[in-house]
Amino acid sequence: MCEMRTAVLLLVVAAGADHPPSSVINEISKQFGSMMLHCVQLLYPQTGYFRDVLDFWNRDLNITGHTYLGCLAACSLFKLQLRNRDGSLNDTNITKFLHQNGAVENDAAVLLDVFKTCQNASSSERSACVAGLKTMICFRSHIYRLNWTPQFYRGPYENVLNGK
Repeated sequence: MCEMRTAVLLLVVAAGADHPPSSVINEISKQFGSMMLHCVQLLYPQTGYFRDVLDFWNRDLNITGHTYLGCLAACSLFKLQLRNRDGSLNDTNITKFLHQNGAVENDAAVLLDVFKTCQNASSSERSACVAGLKTMICFRSHIYRLNWTPQFYRGPYENVLNGK
């Protein structure tokens, strides 16, 4: 449990680092990442999967094939009420979520479009976990291309992630 609290703290520190180009992505990352860490506890207790959640914006992390991340994304989208029971995105709730996390109209419209594009790209998948992973990969790729990626940061907490 202490390890999970430390992981949440790491996520907040990492996502909260206010570096250009977009503090909105930092805020969204804090909220979504915290929910993913909650979903780790629900779905995969006693694993080290929280590390991949914390490292999500690290360009060196290859998440391809990490289906459990897709399961965590699907869990988080549902728990944050950003996805309906039928698997479709809840545009109203996504827009509200984006605004609550500091997105202005233009940024919210761009991000909603990215969400929809990524959802459509994975809609043919039968498995919610595989679809969630494809959506995550797509979202991360779009944010990289927009150059809105939060700076990868671990700071003084590197030792915790290394089990020290």
